[in-house]
Amino acid sequence: MKNRHFSFAWTCASIATVCFLLAGCIGTPTKFHSVVLTPSAPQTVDQGGTVNISAAVLNDTSSAGVTWSVSGSGTLSATTTTSATYSAPASVTSSITDTVTATSVTFPSSSASLKITVVRAPAITTTSLSAASIGVAYNATVS
Repeated sequence: MKNRHFSFAWTCASIATVCFLLAGCIGTPTKFHSVVLTPSAPQTVDQGGTVNISAAVLNDTSSAGVTWSVSGSGTLSATTTTSATYSAPASVTSSITDTVTATSVTFPSSSASLKITVVRAPAITTTSLSAASIGVAYNATVS
């Protein structure tokens, strides 16, 4: 008797079928097509600052990537299907929080969001300044 060798090509569909038959689960695992952002933790940036963000869609064999959106006062630039740059407003009167969302092109029900808090620059006010001379370094103590 000759030895017969069999090979199997496992696909997402066949793995899901085996899962269904053996373990009784239904459908695709919840995080199978998750969108993963880097950074993933909330960010804090000064007014006028930027945050570079990258995204990946797990198990996306089409490599279609994501679309980007922002809610709040900031803007997105240099957007590709895998990265974007968030730009904070140049000036804020108090801290604000914007949300950047990446949504999978292939699996539009999968998305991930990143919260970005924009803080205002400290304000220093004074009622008087010491006399100064042109061309000489100025030094004052703020208390």
